[in-house]
Amino acid sequence: MARILVVGASGLVGAAAVRVLAAEGHTVRALQHRRAPEGAHETVAGDLYDRATLARAVAGTDAIVHAGGAMTGSAAELRAVHVEGTQALAAAAAAANVARFVMIGTTAVHPPGRLVRIDEDHPVGPADPYASAKLEAEECVRARFGSRATVLRAVTVYRTGPCPFVRAATAAVQGAIPDVEGVDPPIDLVHADDLAAATLRALACRSGGVYHVTGPAAPFRALVTVVARALGTSVAWAKPGSRAFPAGLLELASVERTVTAERAHRVLGFAPRRAWEPELTRAIRGDAAGPRP
Repeated sequence: MARILVVGASGLVGAAAVRVLAAEGHTVRALQHRRAPEGAHETVAGDLYDRATLARAVAGTDAIVHAGGAMTGSAAELRAVHVEGTQALAAAAAAANVARFVMIGTTAVHPPGRLVRIDEDHPVGPADPYASAKLEAEECVRARFGSRATVLRAVTVYRTGPCPFVRAATAAVQGAIPDVEGVDPPIDLVHADDLAAATLRALACRSGGVYHVTGPAAPFRALVTVVARALGTSVAWAKPGSRAFPAGLLELASVERTVTAERAHRVLGFAPRRAWEPELTRAIRGDAAGPRP
């Protein structure tokens, strides 16, 4: 078994990775920034900006899972945490001869607009500071570690419990929902536990690379209906011309943006286990109990 450093171990993805790695018998070390991570065997207090902290964190580790970072903030703040922080972590890991580096990336690095089941070779073109910083960070890791680096570009991540997606979905359904005639685009989702399982698969794979990670897609109308039902309410559909909708919500209702995870299935053996409908229903109703991988 290996000693694995998880960065972002108290976050949505990192916490799931700690559970999955520990369950497989690995020794999990966590870089603790703010909240104490649950389930880690070892912790190192500090952040990505302190070289001494990073040296202690990577010492004696066989691999790194980098799931840290923020989704909001100014362009400078996002670049500092994702690019500069990742550069420092990668440099410390290389100096310590860490064998493998797995980074959690995002499919948002692809261009805006309609995308239908695109693969990893589709051109990149991030449209916001967060996606731009994530792309630069993954390029840094791949340049430093080469074939020993794996980037898992995730779609929207959720869990069976409170999380940003669950909060956004419940808030949206309590208002009007755009009823766009003739379209019902699928929404790519992946459960945090499935993404953590992909991380485990990536660590076991001898070669690196870039992989899309997604679970079963949720048709927009079905997704909205399931969320409303879990809240004990009904959907207030409204035609787009009848009122102003948030741009992001209107895009979700009208524009498909999907990727394929065929490469992760074929090379890593990744197979998502969580179905979005029962997991989101449990999350919204406050029942976080459910099977874990």
